[in-house]
Amino acid sequence: MIDWLDFAFMTAATTSAVVAIFEGMRRLSQWGRNRFGATLVICGALWCLGGVAILIYVSSTSQSLKATQNLTSNELPKDWGSKLSPEVRERDSLILASTIYLSSGTLIQYFDLSGARKIFSPSQQQLREREGAVVTFERIDALARNTWDLAFRLGIAALTAGVLGWWAGRSGRDSLANRSFEKDA
Repeated sequence: MIDWLDFAFMTAATTSAVVAIFEGMRRLSQWGRNRFGATLVICGALWCLGGVAILIYVSSTSQSLKATQNLTSNELPKDWGSKLSPEVRERDSLILASTIYLSSGTLIQYFDLSGARKIFSPSQQQLREREGAVVTFERIDALARNTWDLAFRLGIAALTAGVLGWWAGRSGRDSLANRSFEKDA
């Protein structure tokens, strides 16, 4: 329920901001310096610029999350953790192998208690976690793309509203001037 209310509010507010930019630019173009027209343009532009800034921030943050999702999948060196006790070496290398599997899906070798290398074999729980991670990574990627596209569209809508408002005001001013000219004749 809240998602629909949020969507409806954001749509109504953004539409109002774009209409305010159009109407403010029309008034400024048609009547010259106009406090109400300037207020409409400033309020609409602030809403649109704020929205564009937030969307670009979300997109860039999502892209940076995507860039850090894959850990290096190199094999552990032979002397990795050689100063650790066998139990700690096994535990830490197993945690690292599990983390690399979760983030990149790569199976690497870890050290067992005897110091021998074994290939990491994920449990059923780890397989489910990897599937969830892949879905999450794809959603983050889609979020980055979609928010960037939405920011671009909102910026274009605001600019277009301003230009069309200015044009509509100029043509309205010309028709007012022609009407007053016709009355004089």
